[in-house]
Amino acid sequence: MFETEKLPDFWVMLRVKFGRKDGGGFHQLRVLCGWVGGYTEGEAWKINSGVVGVDFDGEIYRFKGRSGSIYACHKNRYSMAGFMHDGLKEMRNAQHVVAVEILEDRDWAQTQYAKMISPC
Repeated sequence: MFETEKLPDFWVMLRVKFGRKDGGGFHQLRVLCGWVGGYTEGEAWKINSGVVGVDFDGEIYRFKGRSGSIYACHKNRYSMAGFMHDGLKEMRNAQHVVAVEILEDRDWAQTQYAKMISPC
């Protein structure tokens, strides 16, 4: 599978709870990223397809998404820029989304994902 790497200026980790009609559901970690625009470009945000793995080189977390994309996020750029609130609002209004929370920064390479994304 072809992997593309995205390099955001800012990023935060979201814990998204999805619900099902039968009352069940599941959690998923997603990276909300932001890029600062220049004179000819505006700011932009993007939410990944769901974190399935992470590598860390001491400076950069590389989060692999379900789609195969890689988000290369600098450890010192964990921050929610104002324009990223549009992405957060869109995620909260998405079909089947029950709740979205912005997680506090942590050592993402040591995070026990199984505990964070277990079924509801």
